[in-house]
Amino acid sequence: EETAQILHKQVEDTEQLKHHVDTLTEKLQEQDGVHGRYEILLKNVQTETAKLEEDTTTLTTKLLGTTPEGAVTGVAVDTAVVEEGLDGSVEMSQKEEDDEGIVKAKKGDYYRTGVLACIMLGFSLACCLWHTHIEPFEHFSIGLGCVTTCMGNIESQDFFFGDYSFVEGQIIELQLVLDPNPVSDVEAIVQIVGVESDEIKASLTFGPPDHHYQQFFKKEVPVNWENPGEDHVINVYSSDDNVVLSFSLNTLVQQPLAEWSVLIAAIIMIIVYFFILIEVIHRTLIAIFGSMVALLFLFIIRGGNTESIRTIMLFMEWSTLGLLFGMMIIVGELSHTGVFEWVAVRILVASKGSYNRLFILLCLLTAVSSAFLDNVTTMLLVAPVTIDMCNIIAVDPRPYLIGEVLLSNIGGTATLIGDPPNIIIGS
Repeated sequence: EETAQILHKQVEDTEQLKHHVDTLTEKLQEQDGVHGRYEILLKNVQTETAKLEEDTTTLTTKLLGTTPEGAVTGVAVDTAVVEEGLDGSVEMSQKEEDDEGIVKAKKGDYYRTGVLACIMLGFSLACCLWHTHIEPFEHFSIGLGCVTTCMGNIESQDFFFGDYSFVEGQIIELQLVLDPNPVSDVEAIVQIVGVESDEIKASLTFGPPDHHYQQFFKKEVPVNWENPGEDHVINVYSSDDNVVLSFSLNTLVQQPLAEWSVLIAAIIMIIVYFFILIEVIHRTLIAIFGSMVALLFLFIIRGGNTESIRTIMLFMEWSTLGLLFGMMIIVGELSHTGVFEWVAVRILVASKGSYNRLFILLCLLTAVSSAFLDNVTTMLLVAPVTIDMCNIIAVDPRPYLIGEVLLSNIGGTATLIGDPPNIIIGS
């Protein structure tokens, strides 16, 4: 009610000012004319009066949901609607506050918070209890199964799947999955043999197998032997003739460009980061373009063989992406509540005017937050609050920010979810 009275008084004062300006303008125009600086002053007064009237109209409409009488808005306003809007607006603006000026939560706020907490707890339990483990070899084709001693054959047991003749410089990738075996000191011996020359071109060992789980192994062999154009087969033996090993083997022939695959990936990553930093193109488009270029080079390296959508999807670290996505949602919602500003104010009060104590408390807050949130997210939330506090107490914020950055990196290494590299390494 007090706000409504003040606004109505402002409207009346504005109308009186406009009336006086109009009267003065008429009296001046009745004379011989207004010349020189008086004409300029009159135009300025009229302009400022029009702006004041417009600002008053906007302010009254925003706060009370009504329009001052006499204001030209181009919309007819019903009196009953205006009264209901006015009453509703005043009632909405009356919120209970505690002794420290903080708005108290209502019953509905507690109910909504409880429902959201139950939903988050349910999702967390589902993620923890749901068995979603993916074996490493599921990222690749299983290949052909066999048991030792396994002699390759172009017609019946072709581990190369038709690509049994090579070009010098190509790289052969062998993907072998060993089934569980109670004997732990045995290995599988894989030999690439030329059909015409009956010569062993390459020999590799895989193992040992696990007692309970399948084991995945991957090795690469460069084609640098004589007469690579002849047909080849793969023979698999056990290092112990008395122990039979069961396995599945898949081979992948890659072009000579595969030798530079790490360098190509690094260049693509640098280019993507460069365009993200200069912000010429939206970062989402840059990321999509970088992934498409990477898939193009993968297509070239694999000799024109495309990967399935399932294999490409499994190339991504879904556990890391899921954790970051959920973390960003939680932090985004918390930032709207003002909890970080509230904690910062509490820290400022707890410092009792000591700059050193304030520095230590802010760094501890950053370190503890970084242990459960991403480092970048933590700094994006804490840094603005730190700058505002330093402006209030008139000190340089740079030492505080440097300390927070250092403690953010240290705190992020404390837990598995504190930093994306921790998540990738742990998973």
